[in-house]
Amino acid sequence: MFKFSTQQTIFFDLEIKNQLALTNILIGKQVISVLLISYLFWTFQKKIKNPNNIRNKVLYTTWVYSYILIFVLSFLITFSLYYGFFDSKYDKTLSILFKGITVINVFYFILFPSVLFYLPLIKQEHIHSADYIESNFSRINGLFKNEEIFLKKDTSLRSVSLATGLNKKTISETIKSKTGLNFNSFVNKHRVDYSIKLMKTDFLKNRLIDSLGEKAGFKSKQTFYRAFKQLKRYTPSKYYKKFIKE
Repeated sequence: MFKFSTQQTIFFDLEIKNQLALTNILIGKQVISVLLISYLFWTFQKKIKNPNNIRNKVLYTTWVYSYILIFVLSFLITFSLYYGFFDSKYDKTLSILFKGITVINVFYFILFPSVLFYLPLIKQEHIHSADYIESNFSRINGLFKNEEIFLKKDTSLRSVSLATGLNKKTISETIKSKTGLNFNSFVNKHRVDYSIKLMKTDFLKNRLIDSLGEKAGFKSKQTFYRAFKQLKRYTPSKYYKKFIKE
């Protein structure tokens, strides 16, 4: 198939009796390896790199790029030795380097066992698809937008779980994936936005600013002011004077 011969008679510890046959085996193996590494990288880019609900992404990202680097080095050293790209005096050094890379390659899964959780076709049911996340978020967001569950002072993961039928972990991970916020911050964001909506009405005509927080579902004045300033960088009164009243 591949009519590329080598002048080498010894490849590592093997005596080469049929150069063309070994070339076919070697190139065939490397082509399959390239395809598998490409598939690994494609899967990583598509299913693991972007979703926010994947744990240990830093570890897996490091593993993927390191593994690809090791493969590239192994690939280059193999062909350098086989075709004698460098002076023969470097063969021993390249051979030692290759053996070291091989040892690392063999024990890579032992050194980083957690990557097995994310490898393609292994426990993929734990890697939620974009449609699955979108569906869950639609249910959660509908509860907040349409039913305004956040106006209840006792709104919690449990109450949202009972209303949506989703478990608490799924709710937290879905909100984090779609908004980058934890559950409490997500609830507070809706409450703050609701208080701003009240500012734009006649609600404050005969009421104090503090009453906004109570109406929006906050348990205390302090919590309302802290959440408002964290999200809008202004206290409620300053925000009202700067953006609403004027």
